[in-house]
Amino acid sequence: MRWPLCETLNEALTDRLALGGAALAAMMLVWASGVEASAGDGGDGAMMVGERSPTPVEERVRTGYLEDEAVCGFWTERLLAALYHLVAGRPNVERVQSIRGVERVSFITKDGRRLGGYKLRAHADEGRQPRGYLLIAQGNAMLADQVAGEFRFLQADGFDVYVYDYRGYGISEGRSRFLAIRSDYIEIIEQLNRAGYASRFLYGMSLGGVFMLNAIGADVDYDAALIDSPPSRISSYGCPPQYDPVANLPEDGARLGFIFGHRDTVVPPGAWHEVSEAARARGAVVLEREEFAHPLMDRDLSARRARFELVRAFFAGRTR
Repeated sequence: MRWPLCETLNEALTDRLALGGAALAAMMLVWASGVEASAGDGGDGAMMVGERSPTPVEERVRTGYLEDEAVCGFWTERLLAALYHLVAGRPNVERVQSIRGVERVSFITKDGRRLGGYKLRAHADEGRQPRGYLLIAQGNAMLADQVAGEFRFLQADGFDVYVYDYRGYGISEGRSRFLAIRSDYIEIIEQLNRAGYASRFLYGMSLGGVFMLNAIGADVDYDAALIDSPPSRISSYGCPPQYDPVANLPEDGARLGFIFGHRDTVVPPGAWHEVSEAARARGAVVLEREEFAHPLMDRDLSARRARFELVRAFFAGRTR
């Protein structure tokens, strides 16, 4: 697996930037202003599975206008996006080609960006009715094609599993800006909710958990959400406090679950303790495990299996 390497590089690059690597910062700024603008392969213009057509109003708006605002700091968002893109690497469709029932999906945002990703069709069988959908939001420096195969166990359990590249990553167009990506997840959830699924489930890992909690804080409809290893706050990185995970917990947390690991070196216990306690106080299921590391970074195979079993059990017990 490449995740420990990805996260190790991610930490090393971020630490170097924090220590004032001026040459690295300059290089990343050039890269961010050039390559980032053309991220995503864009396809051939054909409509893909799950894609909606833009409305007449959306066709008139300027493409990518949601990317104008960098709420977490003009330089911070550009530099970190460039670093994470570098670590994530390039998309590779060969990673998903062997998955039975996989489909390429696409979604057009309200500012005209095409987001690309994959759907794992329930039971890998078009003739069987899915139990619901499950939308996955991955962590930093992860691409949809790297993540999708890990969740075939949910596909086998009868869920249509969706995972999209973040705006500006992999096969998704645009520039990676926090507020724009937050808006993307709200839109994707609303679109999936209109598809008539019996159960509507969300799973977010690390930064993906931050986006899922922000969508929940924006009052999207959902039946259950499992948030795996989010930090309590992102305001320490320059983001406004209203986007902190702990600030987006609903008063009634009965539909929420959280997973945290005491061996997590990416988001260590000191960084998640506050949101863990607040979630527990509001009635959420909070699962802390001594043996767990960061999502998809459990080196012990038994810990990895145990984590996936917690994910499976959480959603299986909440289907309608």
